[in-house]
Amino acid sequence: MANPYWVIPIVLVVNIARGMTLSPRIKVYNEIACRVVGSPGTEVNFLTLVANDCQSPEVQARASKIQASIITIMSVLSSGSTGLWSQWGDVRGRKFLFCVSIVGFIVMRVN
Repeated sequence: MANPYWVIPIVLVVNIARGMTLSPRIKVYNEIACRVVGSPGTEVNFLTLVANDCQSPEVQARASKIQASIITIMSVLSSGSTGLWSQWGDVRGRKFLFCVSIVGFIVMRVN
């Protein structure tokens, strides 16, 4: 029988992993936005983008749009597939589906 206390350590690990990856993710969004906007003073390397003026309001607005787009796409895909996952869980068992879901969350956040 599933115990609701199983969720507590999983939620803690997922949130810690999300917090650890938040800053690099925002930096990537800012770098993408800086490349798209083409701010003056940008120089492209093979490994990284060195930008002197990537803190402009235009770049920050573009980075916010990128982040909002990604979150919207993830939300639409999640809500669109919820029925399929719940139906699959009815057939296969919810415990197996719960374990697959948790492993997927952890791999996605740690990766």
